[in-house]
Amino acid sequence: MKRKIRILIYVCLILPVLAGFYPQDQGKIYLIEFNDIVHGVSADFVIEGIEKANADKAELIIISMQTPGGMVNSMELMIQKILASEVPVVGFVNPAGAKAASAGFYLLMACDVAVMAPGTRTGAAT
Repeated sequence: MKRKIRILIYVCLILPVLAGFYPQDQGKIYLIEFNDIVHGVSADFVIEGIEKANADKAELIIISMQTPGGMVNSMELMIQKILASEVPVVGFVNPAGAKAASAGFYLLMACDVAVMAPGTRTGAAT
């Protein structure tokens, strides 16, 4: 009985030490939900999200998008920020039935990885 108690005490003392050897932070993934027309305000929203993820040294940025397109100037600003990002950016057309048309297509193509949910569309002529 004394031996079991002694082993239990050792285990209780060793576990916290062993737990310190495993990384606690597995990295951050930023999700930017972009469900709007491409314009100045939506561009600012996406750009700020990308800047914050880069400042926090995130592992990945996912831009979940559903957009009919919009303004060329705003699209170009967003593309510049996506291309300059040190954190990999995934463009995700989502949910089913969504589209990334016109300027949304160019945003999707600027991302490091382009992913589409089943039943989604992209481009101007779909």
